[in-house]
Amino acid sequence: MLLEAVLDALPVGVLIFQADANAQPVCHSANATFERWASYGRNQLIGLQLKQIRMLLENSRINLAVADLLMDREVKPREIDWSTSEGPRHRHLSAYISLLPTIADAPRRVVVAVRDRTPEIQAESNLRRTMLNDPLTGLPNRVLFTERVEEMIEANDSNLAVAIVNVDRFKRVNESLGHVVGDELLVAVACRLLPCVRGHDCIARLSGDEFAILITDIDDADDTKPVINRIHAALSTPFHISGGEYFVSASIGIATTFSSRRYAEDIIRDADFAMNTAKAQGRGGVEIYQSSAHVAARDLFRMEIDLRNALARGELELHYQPLVRLSDHGLAGFEALARWNHPERGLIYPAEFIPVAEDSGLIVPLGRWALNTACQQIADWRRKFSTLGKDLIISVNVSGIQLARDDVVEAVQSALKISKLPGSALKVELTESAIVENPERSNEIFAQLKVLQSSIAMDDFGT
Repeated sequence: MLLEAVLDALPVGVLIFQADANAQPVCHSANATFERWASYGRNQLIGLQLKQIRMLLENSRINLAVADLLMDREVKPREIDWSTSEGPRHRHLSAYISLLPTIADAPRRVVVAVRDRTPEIQAESNLRRTMLNDPLTGLPNRVLFTERVEEMIEANDSNLAVAIVNVDRFKRVNESLGHVVGDELLVAVACRLLPCVRGHDCIARLSGDEFAILITDIDDADDTKPVINRIHAALSTPFHISGGEYFVSASIGIATTFSSRRYAEDIIRDADFAMNTAKAQGRGGVEIYQSSAHVAARDLFRMEIDLRNALARGELELHYQPLVRLSDHGLAGFEALARWNHPERGLIYPAEFIPVAEDSGLIVPLGRWALNTACQQIADWRRKFSTLGKDLIISVNVSGIQLARDDVVEAVQSALKISKLPGSALKVELTESAIVENPERSNEIFAQLKVLQSSIAMDDFGT
């Protein structure tokens, strides 16, 4: 009685079978849990053949496994998973089938322990749904979209395209109106985009303000135009959100299997690259990926890495252009011009590497290096040529990016202190655009440089 009570208390269904006269598995006993699951009354299962028992008869492998174990001691235990339908509900079950130890002359018996895996399977399904869908818009996320692209590439011989749609100036919406309104706008954009795609295509949200569209069965890149035109038309009318009216445009980048490698990550990356190219050209642009543009971008990235190493290895050098007084044709000083002596490419001019330095933030250490090096050089010439060079000045260009990010006055003070130069020996050259972009900060810096007695020149005047 105690053993029966223990079996009934288990959270798994337990059945014990033995062979009948025809070597068919027959139920010897069953616990209350399985009887309840299979909707049997107490002890109604005893004497039934396994193939007659509800829940078990839906999987023929269970009957075969039990029969094998009853006939052969050497057969190993087995675990079998299966599903059964109960109206609209699906139940997922797992049975562990093993031979019971034989006692004296008792018949051989097999125990079937049935576990209900429905909550576990449902939790896995819900977790997967959560992992693969964007919680804000309900659209597939990047992981699921990538899987869809991979499936289409593997299953279909036709060509396809991926379009990345980026909402222009979305950051301004979040900054001005808050993230709640921003989220409302993203949901509204998703609703506008859905009717733009065909039934067999796929739309997803990859990140904050970035959506992706999989366009299948295309013969050339121009076949994407109808979808792109529908997107622009859908976004052309204003959005009415939280009592306000908002206008939205989108920059779109497209990559196809004609121009990209046939791997999901590659084509998505290439479409994203094309989108960034379109965005750089202004609002509402469309760009189709070109591999040559990507090669150029990779070259710039390689140059950034090389430039970082160049600063550490001392590959940069200054060339000095004489400044001549028109009144008497005398030498007034020099302008310091940066050059990069690349170990493989040779001499690289500023027009090529300064934009890379500005974009990467390397312009700050590069600018300080130029200030220090130039001041030390002119101080050395002043000492060596005391008669001719005692009043020589050095002119150094300061980037607008350095002006915005660095403490230029402190950098000048440090360079003058190290070289033991008076402030009057240094002329700081700033471009007109740098001054115009931040006139208040420029005016403040000018005032402080004036205190140091350094002079200021405007470069690129009139541009």
